[in-house]
Amino acid sequence: GECQNTWDFPSDVADSGGIVGINRLYQNSPNPFNPQTTIRFSVAKEGRVRLLIYDVTGRQVRVLVDGDRKPGIHSAFWDGTDDKGHPVGSGVYWSQMEAGSFLSNRKMVVLK
Repeated sequence: GECQNTWDFPSDVADSGGIVGINRLYQNSPNPFNPQTTIRFSVAKEGRVRLLIYDVTGRQVRVLVDGDRKPGIHSAFWDGTDDKGHPVGSGVYWSQMEAGSFLSNRKMVVLK
């Protein structure tokens, strides 16, 4: 007998209106900012996502997101503090998104 392959797609895939999920880190808003900014990011497939903040010297300042996220658009807020809760100084910072092999950076400016 010949094998008939029938694929049953999960309903949430069929109902997404053909929108293909993408990994993307969007520019924060507002920028420059004080006291806080919103960083939006899009996830292509469910899995671990990390959203980190670095200063201009490349030192990691803050971990904003580190965990599983579902496909779609997400938001994270940064209040201009480091992982210890101390306010960072004025200047240039970078947001960095990691999702699987995807890596993206965006420049941000903190004005005090």
